[in-house]
Amino acid sequence: VKERVIRHNGRWFLTTQFAVMGKPVDKQRQAELQARLLLQRYGVVVKEFYRREEGLLPWYNIFQQLKRMEWSGEIRRGYFIKGLSGVQFALPEAVDKLEQIKSDTPESPIVFICTSDPALPIGGNISWEVKSANHTDISITRSASNHLLFVDGNPAVYSENYGARIQTTEFFKKTHLHPLIDELKSLMRLPATLRPRKKLEIELWDGKNLNKCEY
Repeated sequence: VKERVIRHNGRWFLTTQFAVMGKPVDKQRQAELQARLLLQRYGVVVKEFYRREEGLLPWYNIFQQLKRMEWSGEIRRGYFIKGLSGVQFALPEAVDKLEQIKSDTPESPIVFICTSDPALPIGGNISWEVKSANHTDISITRSASNHLLFVDGNPAVYSENYGARIQTTEFFKKTHLHPLIDELKSLMRLPATLRPRKKLEIELWDGKNLNKCEY
């Protein structure tokens, strides 16, 4: 079977015409627009989030604009998210949302989240800083098959390959075992076309072979 190749005819070129590009924007205005873009994208802006982006002006220029916006009362400055270093700037609606989530969160909240989920702020240029019970660093990889179990906002368990390999952290307690199994089982309840695996098998627990204990 021959692979069909779609070709786009015509000539392509970069235009610099005023009618297309408009009036040139000075660096101060660019920094303001880029600062607003980061605020709209993340809600809370820190240097670590800036480092995820490409093609932006130096952080110093954007930082100066964020400070001006904070001085004018347009945004807020403070320490909103635990684990992020440096100064944090946030939209007022983002702060209100965080406070609402905190007030609505029950005691001992449990969150099971994929390590590649955009909602997870750590990873990439932000250090995971997840340690085992022996206080050794746990190497975490962003992948659709890897997950973290958070209890009370702390990472208690790191799961790889849809539960095939489990690593417990310094925050893990025996009471977290059943919630972990329930969350892993939830992956098996997905529609057949989306189900990652046919059955749940835990092969390694903290590096020890469990002879494929099935649940």
